[in-house]
Amino acid sequence: MTRLVQLAVRPTPTITRAIYRYAGVPHMRKVKHTLADQGASMSFALYMVGLVVLLGGIAWALITAGIATTYVAIACLILLGLGIMMAVSRTRAKDPPI
Repeated sequence: MTRLVQLAVRPTPTITRAIYRYAGVPHMRKVKHTLADQGASMSFALYMVGLVVLLGGIAWALITAGIATTYVAIACLILLGLGIMMAVSRTRAKDPPI
């Protein structure tokens, strides 16, 4: 009877608890870093999609305003470089504590 009460009170396991439970096992440490890296890569991809949409809008506005395509291309390349640097700096994985 006591066993049934313990099972009813016990919280349901989550992926976070499973990761921390197996963090002491050497081959399971890779799971923790893989999940963190996947979130960072999705965030980076989303950041890049937003940057491409922004650059497209800026290029369209500049061409509509009558700016020469050479200057539009230069401006877009500069903004693309700045956007990639910002995306990498904001979505990089933090160093794990030792």
